[in-house]
Amino acid sequence: MTRITLVAALASLCMNASTMAWMTPSSAIRSNWSARQARHATSKLSMALDYNDPVVGEEFAQVQTMSFEEIVEECEGFGIPVPPALDDVNAQLMLVEIRLRMSGRMSESETSEKKKPPKTFSSAFDETYWTKPVFQKLVDGYRENMDINAMNLITEYIDDKETALERYEGADYKAIMRKIEEAINAKVEITSPKISFSGFPSSMGEDAVQMTFDQLGTIVSFECTENLEDAIFSGKVEFDDVEAAGNAYDQYDGMDMGVGPMLEIVLNA
Repeated sequence: MTRITLVAALASLCMNASTMAWMTPSSAIRSNWSARQARHATSKLSMALDYNDPVVGEEFAQVQTMSFEEIVEECEGFGIPVPPALDDVNAQLMLVEIRLRMSGRMSESETSEKKKPPKTFSSAFDETYWTKPVFQKLVDGYRENMDINAMNLITEYIDDKETALERYEGADYKAIMRKIEEAINAKVEITSPKISFSGFPSSMGEDAVQMTFDQLGTIVSFECTENLEDAIFSGKVEFDDVEAAGNAYDQYDGMDMGVGPMLEIVLNA
């Protein structure tokens, strides 16, 4: 997953008839993967399971009794397609993670892991989720409420807007679409002159990173740490006013530096 997980507990029991109408029958599961993947362009799961956790072991034992077709059908009920190349064991682990995440049984460290932006985006939904804070908040709200219909709509609206407009009708769905547009176009309210950053290449050197922010306004404090594994700098900056913080966000957030992950600037840090 990308690291965004679009899951809901026992979602196949609560999806309404309009959603079920366009899902692929289980009898055609393997032969129609390509069509389903086009309809269900979603983030990949992180597979961040602790195999020593007895909760994981218990859930895995239950999933092992299911056929491959049953696993695929349940995953698709959550709005997540099983990749064609995935073998039986990894498909089982995929379903285990879906169930654990939705029931809140993943550890705090694993839950926080999904809040770390991926180095690259696998879909338009991924990119929007990680680069639009208000949109991310909207998505997380629907996820916490286990609203799988809204999650399916949001995902498809971002990845294939034309199809979503044709497929989802009714006042409730239109209301969600308006919220999506508002979230995408919303400007983040800047309440603090403090920001955090991550993604400047180590080859720049710490002084050059500070000089980059110096050009935007007066710096009150500057912290910088090198991540040797990813060869990038991350840290925090406090400006003397919120305008400079906003300029840093507008100019550098999401910038591709050519190596490593894209720059990330977090406001109100």
